[in-house]
Amino acid sequence: MLRPNLRFPFARLISFSLAFVLSALLFSAWSLYTKRQLVFTDAAFRGRLVLMKTLYAAGGIDVNAAELSGQPCHTPMAMAALSGENEVIKFLLEKGAGINEKSPNGATPLMMAVRTRHESTVKLLIANGANVNAVREGYTLLDMALDGRNARIVDLLKAAGARGIADSIEQR
Repeated sequence: MLRPNLRFPFARLISFSLAFVLSALLFSAWSLYTKRQLVFTDAAFRGRLVLMKTLYAAGGIDVNAAELSGQPCHTPMAMAALSGENEVIKFLLEKGAGINEKSPNGATPLMMAVRTRHESTVKLLIANGANVNAVREGYTLLDMALDGRNARIVDLLKAAGARGIADSIEQR
């Protein structure tokens, strides 16, 4: 009695299934990386240092990431500065994050801290070498601080050598 040869169709099914599973795993790995990076950046904003340390220890985290899934976003350092999370900033500096790394919109972490009036964060960033003369869209940090009417931050920036458009107007 003749039996049909089922091995060939079965082998073809196995190879297609294997290819599908492999491509799904690769897509999942990329998706997982993107999600982990997003969670890391969000944790920086929310001050969730333990979560950040766990994600970093697992590997594959870019402490200077300014893009997720091809979309521009703020760096983890900028997000931490925006919310005044000094312990997160110290952790990011330890791990090699750039203190003057610009987000896609041109903002530095120090600009974020000045805009949101986080005086202790401004002090921390300046103490760690942040550029006090950075410019974004024609405005210096000193101009931003003067716009925010925060005299203590203006004094901190001036003491660190910051210059600005408003500074030259004051001297007239």
